[in-house]
Amino acid sequence: MKNKNILLTVCALTLLVTSTVFGQRNEQRDSVAVWVRTIEGNEYQGYLEIQNSQELIIRTPNLGVIKIPMAQVRKIREIDPKDINRKSASTSSAYFSRYYLSSSAITMRKNEGYYHNSLLLFNRAEYGITDWWSIGAETSFYATGLFGGGITNRLQVPLRSDLFHLGVKGTIGIMFENGNAMGQLMGLATIGPADRNVTLGVGYSFEQGESVVRPTIQVSGDFRIGRKGAILFDLLFLETGSESLDYYIFGGRHLFRRVGLDYGIGLINENELASGFIIPIPWLGLTVP
Repeated sequence: MKNKNILLTVCALTLLVTSTVFGQRNEQRDSVAVWVRTIEGNEYQGYLEIQNSQELIIRTPNLGVIKIPMAQVRKIREIDPKDINRKSASTSSAYFSRYYLSSSAITMRKNEGYYHNSLLLFNRAEYGITDWWSIGAETSFYATGLFGGGITNRLQVPLRSDLFHLGVKGTIGIMFENGNAMGQLMGLATIGPADRNVTLGVGYSFEQGESVVRPTIQVSGDFRIGRKGAILFDLLFLETGSESLDYYIFGGRHLFRRVGLDYGIGLINENELASGFIIPIPWLGLTVP
């Protein structure tokens, strides 16, 4: 009986020590988080399981355990475990929800946001309240070419379709030069998936003290080329009688790890600003999701 009690005590202590050791191993394993990029350009983030001369095994939050031959690994670095669930720029809704200056009918995802700056003057920030509603703030040229800032609301009609999207965007703000209130209301229709689409926008712009409401037309496109690049164009037409403000921007976008670079040529035609001539401007913008 005494030997039996001793045996049970030894077994219990063995189980306790084993569970403690495995708990320490799991804790140590979970503390080593890595970011991996393969030769093909795929990127993964997860906890390091095994790394040797033959293969790399990581445990990702969404894809489970992934085995990568070391011959296919281009870069690997240790990251903060808190960054495991952070998305790369290439998957951020900051890009398929916007073009150079215009918006698509596809809103930001819930709890995602971005800050965008083009040519220092054009600033924009937006945040997804839900998957169908996002709010933001921006500074830009409006109507007669005056510089101003405003608050935006953007709603997407929940059609549950990946190829056709409907939405509406409203902006209300103020002209910095004269203090006049201004606003714009646009209906948006986006045809195509998130990474290859064309958007048509039709709406009206107005400014305090003017009796004429300006019709506004937007035509924009985004065509992803590979995982990191896209071709972009963004056209806006606004005209009432003797006044007009049109811009045409053509170029592309490159997605780095954490930021996106918009580049191209912008053509601006504003009869008061440019005396009716089109001004070509090298376009450069940065987006931080």
